[in-house]
Amino acid sequence: MALINNQTIVFLFCLVFLIILPIWFMDFVPLSIGKKFLYTFGSAVGLYLTLQFGSMKGFSGMRRGR
Repeated sequence: MALINNQTIVFLFCLVFLIILPIWFMDFVPLSIGKKFLYTFGSAVGLYLTLQFGSMKGFSGMRRGR
């Protein structure tokens, strides 16, 4: 499996444009620096896990009971 594939590109694109830019540059919620790091990290992990379980396992993985 290649390290950089379509999933990785989609993940980075979503991470930057949906999470990092709004949190850091559009201050719709005034957050401290620590909370910004926390939200960015949490969102990145959540997005990564969602993509991993969504595309890797898929329905075939559920049918096999993994």
